[in-house]
Amino acid sequence: MVRAIDIVKSQRTETSSNWAEKAKWRRENKDWLHYSSHIALAVLNRMSGLGITQKALAERMGCSQQYISTLLKGEENLTLETISKLEKALDFDLIGRAFRERYNLYQNEAHLRYLNDPDIPYGKSEKPGKPEGEE
Repeated sequence: MVRAIDIVKSQRTETSSNWAEKAKWRRENKDWLHYSSHIALAVLNRMSGLGITQKALAERMGCSQQYISTLLKGEENLTLETISKLEKALDFDLIGRAFRERYNLYQNEAHLRYLNDPDIPYGKSEKPGKPEGEE
């Protein structure tokens, strides 16, 4: 028994582990980490489908390969700008489809025509659902 304890002690490192801090951080950030990991998996799948490397994706996005590596770990708090760059570089839709499906955007053709009509002044009474004279 003493020999086993000596072996375990000999394998111990001098630096302390920060597993508790990492676990606490993951718990505190679990909501956005969930989305970040899903985006990372979608990007990895798309990269695989296109046959491109992290380096190639970095060149398309104008960033470093190290940053792409960080993104693909699924622990990066992605900005909308970064997501947009990923979509453009990989020519696919990461979040737009999710919004359209969730909120049924662009399903109503009249609403779509209204949004795209340059002759309708926004905030005026012609806007659907607004009473006359209300801004």
